[in-house]
Amino acid sequence: MEKWLEDAKDLIVKNEGIRAKMYRCENGFATIGVGHNLDTTPITKDAIEMIFNDDVQFLIGRLNVYVPWWMTKSHKVRMVLLDMAFNLGIAGLLKFKRMLSHIENDNYMGASAELLNSRYAKQVPKRANHNAMLLRNFEV
Repeated sequence: MEKWLEDAKDLIVKNEGIRAKMYRCENGFATIGVGHNLDTTPITKDAIEMIFNDDVQFLIGRLNVYVPWWMTKSHKVRMVLLDMAFNLGIAGLLKFKRMLSHIENDNYMGASAELLNSRYAKQVPKRANHNAMLLRNFEV
């Protein structure tokens, strides 16, 4: 990178600051990062992909800590657990104690039933039904 551009970027960061959370600038625009105006300039597909990948990697790390056996399960089971953690957060997923216990013990019909018998299933029925189907179809 050319020196002038590097210096200009440093100046912009100094003047704008860096904010990880969305805020309203002095003109009322939704802003994030280093003065990025979301109202006039949506983030790029590449930025969306980068944020999504960061979110997924963060959740994988949380799952490794709080559900240490999850990576020993099938592809479909890992998909369901990651999807639920993404939707509910790790704390929300961990509230599914009986479902997680069923999965840990390879009782996928029981896990599916627990998933469907939840507030989550009422709030996001299409997603919950699909995840329950993935669990049921895993059982041999």
